[in-house]
Amino acid sequence: MMRLAVLLLLLLPLPAFAGAFVNQGQFGTGSTASGTSFFVTTAQDGDVGNLVVCALGKNDSGTGTTDGTGNAEFTSGVDDAGNVYTEARETCNMQTSAADDGGCVAIYYSQLTTLLSSGAHITFTVPNGLRAEGACHEF
Repeated sequence: MMRLAVLLLLLLPLPAFAGAFVNQGQFGTGSTASGTSFFVTTAQDGDVGNLVVCALGKNDSGTGTTDGTGNAEFTSGVDDAGNVYTEARETCNMQTSAADDGGCVAIYYSQLTTLLSSGAHITFTVPNGLRAEGACHEF
């Protein structure tokens, strides 16, 4: 599931940001087995003005059988410093109306307006409480 999220990251156009992109490396990872939110713990400081892009994946909730976008399996992202993360794209392969038989991926991003310290959390809301994972990179 994470490979699909990373592939989507490479294919999706992102908004224009000032300056050249330089990959600062993996910014953090995180996962949860259940719960209505999960967090990515940062492995380095996130500097003001830099772009943080997060690839997220989770098991589907089973609330429908509609593949594609608009399923709201991820609903928000914010970090400990108050930077807000915007959803660029979310898509699901729902399979059937049973939970955990499909998957959803999403790409979130934020151009940091406040320094985010190493060891801080980026928290993402997943309303249905199923397993979720995420990895973020800083540019």
